[in-house]
Amino acid sequence: MALIPTHTTDNYQQLLSLAPDVRTMEDARKLFFAKGWQLLAGDGQWLWGEYMTRDGQLYQPAVRLQPATFRCNCKSPRRPCKHAMALLLLFRHADDRWQTGLPLPDELAKPPKAPAVKGPGTAAEPSRDKRLSLMDEGVDELEKWLSDIIRQGLAGLENQPPSFWQQPAARLTDFKLGSIGRRLRQLPLLFQQADWPSLLLAELGRLHLFARAWRRRSSLQPQQQIELMQWAGFSLKKEDVWQQPSLRDHWLVMGQYEGQEDKLSFRRVWLRGEKSGRLALLLDYSFGQQGFADHWVTGSALQGELCFYPGTYPLRAAFREFAASRSPYDGIGGYPHLSAFADAYATALATNPWLASFPALIEEVRVIKNTADQSFVLVDSQGHFLPLSAPYDPHWLVLAIGGGHPVWLFGEYEGTAFRPLSVLVQGRMIGL
Repeated sequence: MALIPTHTTDNYQQLLSLAPDVRTMEDARKLFFAKGWQLLAGDGQWLWGEYMTRDGQLYQPAVRLQPATFRCNCKSPRRPCKHAMALLLLFRHADDRWQTGLPLPDELAKPPKAPAVKGPGTAAEPSRDKRLSLMDEGVDELEKWLSDIIRQGLAGLENQPPSFWQQPAARLTDFKLGSIGRRLRQLPLLFQQADWPSLLLAELGRLHLFARAWRRRSSLQPQQQIELMQWAGFSLKKEDVWQQPSLRDHWLVMGQYEGQEDKLSFRRVWLRGEKSGRLALLLDYSFGQQGFADHWVTGSALQGELCFYPGTYPLRAAFREFAASRSPYDGIGGYPHLSAFADAYATALATNPWLASFPALIEEVRVIKNTADQSFVLVDSQGHFLPLSAPYDPHWLVLAIGGGHPVWLFGEYEGTAFRPLSVLVQGRMIGL
Protein backbone atom coordinates (compact mmCIF):
# COMPACT_ATOMS: atom_id res chain seq x y z
CA MET A 1 0.00 0.00 0.00
CA ALA A 2 1.52 3.33 -1.07
CA LEU A 3 1.12 6.43 1.02
CA ILE A 4 0.75 9.83 -0.61
CA PRO A 5 2.61 12.31 1.62
CA THR A 6 0.83 15.46 2.66
CA HIS A 7 2.98 18.59 2.60
CA THR A 8 2.88 21.68 4.75
CA THR A 9 4.18 23.62 1.73
CA ASP A 10 0.79 23.07 0.08
CA ASN A 11 -1.04 25.05 2.77
CA TYR A 12 0.51 28.17 4.19
CA GLN A 13 -2.68 28.90 6.11
CA GLN A 14 -1.84 25.84 8.19
CA LEU A 15 1.58 27.31 8.94
CA LEU A 16 0.04 30.61 9.94
CA SER A 17 -2.31 28.78 12.30
CA LEU A 18 0.74 27.71 14.31
CA ALA A 19 1.06 31.18 15.85
CA PRO A 20 1.16 30.78 19.66
CA ASP A 21 -1.47 33.47 20.31
CA VAL A 22 -3.50 36.30 18.80
CA ARG A 23 -1.06 38.94 20.01
CA THR A 24 1.80 37.40 18.06
CA MET A 25 -0.22 37.46 14.84
CA GLU A 26 -1.25 41.07 15.44
CA ASP A 27 2.41 42.06 15.92
CA ALA A 28 3.35 40.03 12.81
CA ARG A 29 0.81 41.94 10.71
CA LYS A 30 2.36 45.22 11.87
CA LEU A 31 5.78 43.96 10.78
CA PHE A 32 4.28 42.99 7.43
CA PHE A 33 3.86 46.71 6.65
CA ALA A 34 7.16 47.76 8.26
CA LYS A 35 10.00 49.22 6.18
CA GLY A 36 12.81 47.52 8.08
CA TRP A 37 13.01 44.36 5.96
CA GLN A 38 16.48 44.38 4.38
CA LEU A 39 16.43 40.83 2.98
CA LEU A 40 13.79 38.30 1.96
CA ALA A 41 15.08 35.05 0.46
CA GLY A 42 14.13 31.43 -0.09
CA ASP A 43 15.33 28.20 -1.68
CA GLY A 44 12.20 26.00 -1.73
CA GLN A 45 12.93 24.51 1.68
CA TRP A 46 13.75 27.53 3.83
CA LEU A 47 12.57 31.13 3.96
CA TRP A 48 14.84 33.60 5.71
CA GLY A 49 15.06 37.32 6.16
CA GLU A 50 16.69 40.25 7.93
CA TYR A 51 14.70 42.91 9.73
CA MET A 52 16.36 46.07 11.11
CA THR A 53 14.59 48.06 13.83
CA ARG A 54 14.76 51.83 14.15
CA ASP A 55 17.34 51.53 16.92
CA GLY A 56 19.60 49.32 14.78
CA GLN A 57 18.69 45.90 16.19
CA LEU A 58 18.96 43.19 13.49
CA TYR A 59 16.61 40.20 13.68
CA GLN A 60 17.12 37.16 11.45
CA PRO A 61 14.01 34.95 11.32
CA ALA A 62 13.92 31.73 9.29
CA VAL A 63 11.15 29.25 8.51
CA ARG A 64 11.51 25.75 7.11
CA LEU A 65 8.36 24.90 5.22
CA GLN A 66 8.25 21.14 5.81
CA PRO A 67 8.43 19.97 8.48
CA ALA A 68 7.56 23.37 9.87
CA THR A 69 10.51 24.80 11.78
CA PHE A 70 10.81 28.35 13.12
CA ARG A 71 14.02 30.10 14.14
CA CYS A 72 14.91 33.64 15.15
CA ASN A 73 17.65 35.36 17.14
CA CYS A 74 15.14 37.45 19.08
CA LYS A 75 14.55 36.88 22.80
CA SER A 76 10.79 36.51 22.63
CA PRO A 77 9.47 33.61 24.75
CA ARG A 78 6.68 33.09 22.19
CA ARG A 79 7.57 30.57 19.52
CA PRO A 80 7.01 30.96 16.63
CA CYS A 81 7.82 34.64 17.19
CA LYS A 82 6.30 37.66 15.41
CA HIS A 83 9.31 37.96 13.08
CA ALA A 84 8.92 34.40 11.77
CA MET A 85 5.17 34.79 11.34
CA ALA A 86 5.68 38.09 9.50
CA LEU A 87 8.08 36.28 7.18
CA LEU A 88 5.29 33.84 6.31
CA LEU A 89 2.83 36.67 5.72
CA LEU A 90 5.27 38.35 3.34
CA PHE A 91 5.76 35.12 1.42
CA ARG A 92 2.07 34.31 1.31
CA HIS A 93 1.33 37.64 -0.36
CA ALA A 94 4.11 37.13 -2.96
CA ASP A 95 6.06 40.24 -2.08
CA ASP A 96 8.23 41.26 -5.08
CA ARG A 97 11.24 41.79 -2.82
CA TRP A 98 11.85 38.05 -2.49
CA GLN A 99 15.17 36.80 -3.85
CA THR A 100 16.11 33.31 -5.03
CA GLY A 101 19.46 31.76 -5.82
CA LEU A 102 21.12 33.04 -2.65
CA PRO A 103 23.19 30.51 -0.64
CA LEU A 104 21.54 29.14 2.46
CA PRO A 105 22.97 30.81 5.60
CA ASP A 106 25.55 28.64 7.36
CA GLU A 107 23.50 28.34 10.55
CA LEU A 108 20.66 26.80 8.52
CA ALA A 109 22.73 24.64 6.17
CA LYS A 110 24.93 22.94 8.74
CA PRO A 111 23.58 20.52 11.35
CA PRO A 112 24.67 21.30 14.92
CA LYS A 113 27.93 19.73 15.96
CA ALA A 114 27.68 17.07 18.60
CA PRO A 115 30.06 17.48 21.57
CA ALA A 116 31.65 14.70 23.54
CA VAL A 117 29.22 12.32 25.19
CA LYS A 118 28.29 13.18 28.76
CA GLY A 119 25.39 10.84 29.24
CA PRO A 120 24.30 8.89 32.31
CA GLY A 121 26.63 6.10 33.30
CA THR A 122 29.78 8.03 32.33
CA ALA A 123 32.26 9.93 34.45
CA ALA A 124 32.04 13.05 32.26
CA GLU A 125 29.59 14.81 34.58
CA PRO A 126 31.57 16.30 37.51
CA SER A 127 28.65 16.16 39.96
CA ARG A 128 27.50 12.69 38.94
CA ASP A 129 28.75 10.92 42.06
CA LYS A 130 27.14 13.51 44.31
CA ARG A 131 23.86 13.19 42.45
CA LEU A 132 23.90 9.40 42.65
CA SER A 133 24.46 9.65 46.40
CA LEU A 134 21.42 11.91 46.72
CA MET A 135 19.39 9.54 44.57
CA ASP A 136 20.37 6.64 46.81
CA GLU A 137 18.91 8.56 49.76
CA GLY A 138 15.80 9.28 47.72
CA VAL A 139 15.31 5.58 46.99
CA ASP A 140 15.48 4.95 50.76
CA GLU A 141 12.66 7.47 51.23
CA LEU A 142 10.65 5.88 48.41
CA GLU A 143 10.94 2.38 49.90
CA LYS A 144 9.80 3.62 53.31
CA TRP A 145 6.83 5.40 51.77
CA LEU A 146 5.84 2.34 49.75
CA SER A 147 6.11 0.12 52.84
CA ASP A 148 3.81 2.45 54.79
CA ILE A 149 1.26 2.43 51.97
CA ILE A 150 1.17 -1.36 51.75
CA ARG A 151 1.09 -1.74 55.54
CA GLN A 152 -1.91 0.57 55.86
CA GLY A 153 -3.71 -0.83 52.81
CA LEU A 154 -5.38 0.93 49.91
CA ALA A 155 -8.68 1.62 51.65
CA GLY A 156 -9.03 5.29 52.45
CA LEU A 157 -6.32 6.48 50.08
CA GLU A 158 -8.81 8.21 47.80
CA ASN A 159 -9.81 10.48 50.70
CA GLN A 160 -6.29 11.62 51.48
CA PRO A 161 -5.57 15.37 51.09
CA PRO A 162 -3.31 16.57 48.24
CA SER A 163 -0.43 17.04 50.68
CA PHE A 164 -0.34 13.28 51.24
CA TRP A 165 1.02 12.89 47.71
CA GLN A 166 2.70 16.23 47.16
CA GLN A 167 5.00 16.17 50.18
CA PRO A 168 6.77 12.88 49.37
CA ALA A 169 6.87 13.89 45.71
CA ALA A 170 8.66 17.13 46.63
CA ARG A 171 11.10 15.19 48.81
CA LEU A 172 11.96 12.84 45.96
CA THR A 173 12.49 15.79 43.64
CA ASP A 174 14.94 17.26 46.18
CA PHE A 175 16.80 13.95 46.01
CA LYS A 176 17.13 14.33 42.20
CA LEU A 177 14.38 11.80 41.50
CA GLY A 178 12.24 14.25 39.54
CA SER A 179 10.59 11.64 37.33
CA ILE A 180 9.61 9.54 40.35
CA GLY A 181 8.23 12.64 42.06
CA ARG A 182 6.04 13.39 39.05
CA ARG A 183 4.68 9.85 39.10
CA LEU A 184 3.66 10.30 42.76
CA ARG A 185 1.89 13.59 41.99
CA GLN A 186 -0.12 11.88 39.26
CA LEU A 187 -1.34 9.00 41.45
CA PRO A 188 -4.50 10.83 42.67
CA LEU A 189 -5.67 11.01 39.04
CA LEU A 190 -6.22 7.25 39.18
CA PHE A 191 -9.06 7.71 41.66
CA GLN A 192 -11.19 9.10 38.82
CA GLN A 193 -11.41 5.61 37.32
CA ALA A 194 -13.66 2.82 38.53
CA ASP A 195 -10.86 0.25 38.74
CA TRP A 196 -8.47 2.57 40.58
CA PRO A 197 -7.36 -0.04 43.18
CA SER A 198 -5.84 -2.31 40.53
CA LEU A 199 -4.34 0.63 38.62
CA LEU A 200 -2.83 2.10 41.79
CA LEU A 201 -1.43 -1.24 42.89
CA ALA A 202 0.17 -1.72 39.45
CA GLU A 203 1.85 1.70 39.66
CA LEU A 204 3.07 1.03 43.20
CA GLY A 205 4.47 -2.26 41.90
CA ARG A 206 6.43 -0.41 39.20
CA LEU A 207 7.85 1.96 41.80
CA HIS A 208 8.87 -1.01 43.95
CA LEU A 209 10.48 -2.68 40.93
CA PHE A 210 12.43 0.54 40.29
CA ALA A 211 13.68 0.65 43.89
CA ARG A 212 14.83 -2.97 43.76
CA ALA A 213 16.53 -2.49 40.39
CA TRP A 214 18.24 0.68 41.62
CA ARG A 215 19.80 -1.25 44.51
CA ARG A 216 21.42 -3.68 42.09
CA ARG A 217 22.11 -1.33 39.20
CA SER A 218 25.84 -2.10 39.26
CA SER A 219 25.03 -5.66 38.17
CA LEU A 220 22.93 -4.53 35.18
CA GLN A 221 24.18 -4.30 31.63
CA PRO A 222 25.25 -0.77 30.53
CA GLN A 223 22.16 -0.28 28.34
CA GLN A 224 19.91 -1.42 31.19
CA GLN A 225 21.62 1.02 33.54
CA ILE A 226 20.97 3.89 31.14
CA GLU A 227 17.27 3.01 30.84
CA LEU A 228 16.94 2.75 34.63
CA MET A 229 18.65 6.09 35.21
CA GLN A 230 16.52 7.82 32.59
CA TRP A 231 13.38 6.45 34.26
CA ALA A 232 14.70 7.92 37.52
CA GLY A 233 15.20 11.37 36.06
CA PHE A 234 18.53 11.49 34.22
CA SER A 235 18.23 13.07 30.80
CA LEU A 236 20.40 12.92 27.71
CA LYS A 237 20.87 16.00 25.56
CA LYS A 238 20.31 15.70 21.83
CA GLU A 239 23.95 16.63 21.30
CA ASP A 240 24.91 13.51 23.27
CA VAL A 241 22.47 11.32 21.34
CA TRP A 242 23.99 12.48 18.04
CA GLN A 243 27.10 10.55 19.03
CA GLN A 244 25.13 7.30 18.70
CA PRO A 245 25.08 5.27 15.43
CA SER A 246 22.58 6.77 13.00
CA LEU A 247 19.91 5.29 10.73
CA ARG A 248 19.11 6.94 7.40
CA ASP A 249 15.67 6.16 5.99
CA HIS A 250 12.50 7.51 4.44
CA TRP A 251 10.39 8.42 7.48
CA LEU A 252 6.62 8.76 7.71
CA VAL A 253 4.99 10.82 10.48
CA MET A 254 2.56 8.22 11.81
CA GLY A 255 0.87 10.21 14.56
CA GLN A 256 1.41 12.58 17.45
CA TYR A 257 0.06 13.47 20.84
CA GLU A 258 0.45 16.54 23.06
CA GLY A 259 -0.21 16.84 26.77
CA GLN A 260 0.77 18.69 29.90
CA GLU A 261 2.12 17.72 33.30
CA ASP A 262 2.07 20.63 35.76
CA LYS A 263 3.68 23.54 33.82
CA LEU A 264 5.58 21.21 31.51
CA SER A 265 4.11 20.56 28.07
CA PHE A 266 5.18 17.49 26.12
CA ARG A 267 4.74 16.25 22.56
CA ARG A 268 5.15 12.70 21.29
CA VAL A 269 5.67 12.26 17.53
CA TRP A 270 5.93 8.75 16.07
CA LEU A 271 7.83 7.99 12.86
CA ARG A 272 8.23 4.82 10.80
CA GLY A 273 11.17 4.02 8.51
CA GLU A 274 10.19 2.72 5.06
CA LYS A 275 13.19 0.42 4.54
CA SER A 276 14.01 -0.47 8.14
CA GLY A 277 10.45 -0.73 9.43
CA ARG A 278 11.74 0.90 12.63
CA LEU A 279 9.42 2.99 14.75
CA ALA A 280 10.93 6.06 16.38
CA LEU A 281 9.67 8.52 18.96
CA LEU A 282 10.48 12.23 18.88
CA LEU A 283 9.81 13.46 22.42
CA ASP A 284 9.92 17.20 23.08
CA TYR A 285 9.23 19.30 26.17
CA SER A 286 8.28 22.94 26.54
CA PHE A 287 7.97 25.12 29.63
CA GLY A 288 5.21 27.67 29.98
CA GLN A 289 4.19 29.31 26.69
CA GLN A 290 7.47 28.77 24.84
CA GLY A 291 6.04 26.29 22.36
CA PHE A 292 7.95 23.65 20.42
CA ALA A 293 10.78 24.38 18.01
CA ASP A 294 9.56 22.08 15.21
CA HIS A 295 6.08 21.32 13.91
CA TRP A 296 5.17 18.01 12.30
CA VAL A 297 2.25 17.03 10.08
CA THR A 298 0.80 13.55 10.38
CA GLY A 299 1.07 11.82 7.00
CA SER A 300 4.06 13.86 5.81
CA ALA A 301 7.27 12.11 4.73
CA LEU A 302 10.91 12.97 5.43
CA GLN A 303 14.31 11.83 4.26
CA GLY A 304 16.63 11.93 7.23
CA GLU A 305 19.15 10.49 9.60
CA LEU A 306 17.96 9.47 13.08
CA CYS A 307 20.03 8.66 16.14
CA PHE A 308 18.35 6.54 18.81
CA TYR A 309 18.73 7.06 22.52
CA PRO A 310 20.69 4.13 23.97
CA GLY A 311 18.72 1.29 25.53
CA THR A 312 17.78 -2.36 25.26
CA TYR A 313 14.62 -1.56 23.29
CA PRO A 314 15.37 1.84 21.72
CA LEU A 315 12.39 3.87 20.55
CA ARG A 316 13.16 7.48 21.39
CA ALA A 317 15.32 9.20 18.79
CA ALA A 318 16.54 12.58 17.55
CA PHE A 319 17.12 13.77 14.02
CA ARG A 320 20.72 14.51 13.11
CA GLU A 321 19.49 16.00 9.82
CA PHE A 322 16.38 15.73 7.66
CA ALA A 323 14.56 17.25 4.70
CA ALA A 324 11.04 17.10 3.29
CA SER A 325 10.30 14.28 0.84
CA ARG A 326 7.84 14.20 -2.06
CA SER A 327 8.39 10.49 -2.74
CA PRO A 328 5.47 8.12 -2.08
CA TYR A 329 5.87 6.03 1.04
CA ASP A 330 5.51 2.31 0.26
CA GLY A 331 5.29 -0.97 2.08
CA ILE A 332 3.50 -0.03 5.28
CA GLY A 333 2.05 -2.85 7.35
CA GLY A 334 0.84 -3.51 10.87
CA TYR A 335 -0.24 -6.24 13.22
CA PRO A 336 -2.93 -8.41 11.55
CA HIS A 337 -4.80 -8.90 14.83
CA LEU A 338 -4.62 -8.09 18.53
CA SER A 339 -2.97 -11.42 19.43
CA ALA A 340 0.07 -10.52 17.32
CA PHE A 341 0.11 -7.07 18.92
CA ALA A 342 -0.04 -8.59 22.43
CA ASP A 343 2.87 -10.95 21.67
CA ALA A 344 4.99 -8.07 20.38
CA TYR A 345 4.19 -5.95 23.43
CA ALA A 346 5.07 -8.80 25.81
CA THR A 347 8.44 -9.22 24.07
CA ALA A 348 9.16 -5.50 24.26
CA LEU A 349 8.19 -5.28 27.93
CA ALA A 350 10.35 -8.28 28.81
CA THR A 351 13.27 -6.52 27.12
CA ASN A 352 12.63 -3.13 28.76
CA PRO A 353 10.34 -3.13 31.84
CA TRP A 354 10.46 0.71 31.89
CA LEU A 355 8.69 0.97 28.54
CA ALA A 356 6.24 3.86 28.91
CA SER A 357 4.33 3.36 25.67
CA PHE A 358 4.34 0.90 22.81
CA PRO A 359 3.49 2.06 19.27
CA ALA A 360 1.40 -0.11 16.97
CA LEU A 361 -0.48 -0.04 13.68
CA ILE A 362 -3.28 -2.58 13.95
CA GLU A 363 -5.06 -3.75 10.82
CA GLU A 364 -8.79 -4.24 10.29
CA VAL A 365 -10.18 -3.19 13.67
CA ARG A 366 -13.38 -1.48 14.71
CA VAL A 367 -14.08 0.95 17.56
CA ILE A 368 -17.17 0.02 19.54
CA LYS A 369 -18.81 1.93 22.37
CA ASN A 370 -19.92 0.08 25.48
CA THR A 371 -23.20 1.73 26.38
CA ALA A 372 -23.13 0.21 29.87
CA ASP A 373 -20.18 2.29 31.08
CA GLN A 374 -19.71 4.66 28.09
CA SER A 375 -16.24 3.22 27.44
CA PHE A 376 -14.71 2.41 24.05
CA VAL A 377 -13.00 -0.80 22.97
CA LEU A 378 -11.03 -1.90 19.94
CA VAL A 379 -12.26 -5.15 18.36
CA ASP A 380 -10.37 -7.19 15.74
CA SER A 381 -11.51 -9.77 13.20
CA GLN A 382 -11.01 -12.60 15.72
CA GLY A 383 -13.34 -11.05 18.27
CA HIS A 384 -10.55 -10.01 20.64
CA PHE A 385 -10.86 -6.58 22.19
CA LEU A 386 -8.59 -3.96 23.73
CA PRO A 387 -9.72 -1.08 25.99
CA LEU A 388 -9.23 2.40 24.60
CA SER A 389 -8.14 5.36 26.69
CA ALA A 390 -10.77 7.39 28.52
CA PRO A 391 -13.49 8.77 26.22
CA TYR A 392 -12.43 11.78 24.21
CA ASP A 393 -13.19 13.18 20.75
CA PRO A 394 -10.85 11.02 18.61
CA HIS A 395 -12.87 7.90 19.43
CA TRP A 396 -15.94 9.45 17.81
CA LEU A 397 -13.80 10.56 14.88
CA VAL A 398 -12.61 6.99 14.33
CA LEU A 399 -16.23 5.83 14.36
CA ALA A 400 -17.11 8.48 11.80
CA ILE A 401 -14.19 7.67 9.51
CA GLY A 402 -14.81 3.94 9.63
CA GLY A 403 -18.58 4.20 9.34
CA GLY A 404 -18.86 0.94 11.24
CA HIS A 405 -16.37 -0.79 8.95
CA PRO A 406 -12.86 -2.02 9.94
CA VAL A 407 -10.01 0.49 9.71
CA TRP A 408 -6.24 0.46 10.12
CA LEU A 409 -5.57 2.29 13.37
CA PHE A 410 -2.25 3.62 14.68
CA GLY A 411 -1.67 4.57 18.30
CA GLU A 412 0.27 3.85 21.46
CA TYR A 413 -0.45 1.33 24.19
CA GLU A 414 0.32 2.51 27.72
CA GLY A 415 -0.08 -0.79 29.57
CA THR A 416 -3.79 -0.58 30.31
CA ALA A 417 -5.39 1.13 27.31
CA PHE A 418 -4.71 2.00 23.68
CA ARG A 419 -4.61 5.65 22.60
CA PRO A 420 -5.58 6.15 18.90
CA LEU A 421 -3.45 8.74 17.12
CA SER A 422 -4.23 8.30 13.42
CA VAL A 423 -6.21 6.26 10.90
CA LEU A 424 -4.88 4.88 7.61
CA VAL A 425 -7.49 5.55 4.91
CA GLN A 426 -6.91 5.10 1.16
CA GLY A 427 -3.16 5.43 1.47
CA ARG A 428 -3.18 8.47 3.77
CA MET A 429 -2.55 8.83 7.48
CA ILE A 430 -5.27 10.99 9.01
CA GLY A 431 -4.32 12.45 12.39
CA LEU A 432 -6.85 12.31 15.22
